Amino acid sequence: MWSKRIKALTDGEGVHYAFESIGLAAEPFVLSVLCTRPRGLTFWVGHALMDTPVTIDATDLIQEKIVMGSMYGSSRPHVDFPRYLDLYRAGKLKLDKLVSKRFSLSEVNDAFDALGRGEVARSVPVLD
Repeated sequence: MWSKRIKALTDGEGVHYAFESIGLAAEPFVLSVLCTRPRGLTFWVGHALMDTPVTIDATDLIQEKIVMGSMYGSSRPHVDFPRYLDLYRAGKLKLDKLVSKRFSLSEVNDAFDALGRGEVARSVPVLD
């Protein structure tokens, strides 16, 4: 079991902070909680596929673990997105390095299929 391996790498208690950012299946969500030490913080970043039930034994949370979700880093899109765009245009935010693949608009369904299969992390539509 991965949680036992991760705990063995720490002091046996688990990690202080765990992050789940895949969002394709329930297992990584559960594993992130199991790997977190008592009073540790688990962050679920982004969002899961629709209808992704996550079942966690209550005793894993009674140890005062905290699970927190984060969408867009808890940003305020109307304020933060223009700032991100300014940083990108100034060359201070290296977004191009995060793009796995570019797709044309006619390939948009292929792009979603590739994302669902886990073949890309981030794809971008190219407007021709």
